[in-house]
Amino acid sequence: MFIVTAKEMYDIDKYTMEKIGLPGHLLMENAGREIFRNVISLVEQSERIAVFVGAGNNGGDGFVIARYLLEHVRVVQIVPDEKIGGDALLHKEIYLNSNGELLNLLEHDWKGIIKNSDVIIDSLLGIGTKGELREPYRGVVELMSATYARIVSVAIPSGLPADEAVPFSLAVKADYMFVVGVLKITACLPGTAVCIISMIFKQLFRKD
Repeated sequence: MFIVTAKEMYDIDKYTMEKIGLPGHLLMENAGREIFRNVISLVEQSERIAVFVGAGNNGGDGFVIARYLLEHVRVVQIVPDEKIGGDALLHKEIYLNSNGELLNLLEHDWKGIIKNSDVIIDSLLGIGTKGELREPYRGVVELMSATYARIVSVAIPSGLPADEAVPFSLAVKADYMFVVGVLKITACLPGTAVCIISMIFKQLFRKD
């Protein structure tokens, strides 16, 4: 099994883009499409799906997933527009040009969306997470972790660091985590087992 740190994953992406020649926006498209294919096998047509996106590449993956789920999803962007850049901004624009609806955290009842969703796709934060979560991420993650919706995390549960010996106190309690690339080291360490146990307990004790 191949397991990497955050830096090693970044180095793999850099090599893929600079040496092999695959552009970042194509890697993002491929990742989002494959996660969509897995998500769609887990949900019923009648279920209410929400995608919560943050800044960075993890949010860009979320826009790709949302585009494939276009008619069945509500998308909430939790950061200001100026925080979205690079490949993530490109895929945001493609989503909007595809007649996708985008809700702003400050202008809509995001708490109600979380509480009333059957499936939530966590595309808030990726492997670059360091330190304690700050607002608005913290409030969103806290409410996500208290809901009975099934939660799908992209790459890694938001708030969970990718590397060992990085302190954290709060992370999304995900039912499914779809790894992008290769497994990150914290998925295999005793120090982060509490997050994995929370995932298992949430799955076992879900209300019907």
